[in-house]
Amino acid sequence: ACLPSPIGSFIAISSASSYDLCRPGQHQSKVGQVRCDECFEGNYSAYQGQQSCLKCPARTHSASGATVCSFCADGYYLDRGEASEANCRECPRNAQCPAGTTLRTLILEKNYWRLST
Repeated sequence: ACLPSPIGSFIAISSASSYDLCRPGQHQSKVGQVRCDECFEGNYSAYQGQQSCLKCPARTHSASGATVCSFCADGYYLDRGEASEANCRECPRNAQCPAGTTLRTLILEKNYWRLST
């Protein structure tokens, strides 16, 4: 008996006898699909076989197809360590912080400087 691939998986070839799980960074919310979809920018899936992607935690962001939210969102900069709600700090006045900004890459207005990097 032929069965459709379950949620979180796909069957690439119609004659296949088994299904494959979606890779981390992908998801599939429907049964019987021939491929998985990448997670959108700002979302992630860390494990294989996911039905849906998760939204990045506050202050963090990701590229499409991500397995983790590895950089700070627009308006925040990475102070130290890994991107997280605690380590992504609000952009200071007189600076610009596009997504992915670190303390070292803060864009400062003319006549402003940073005390350390």
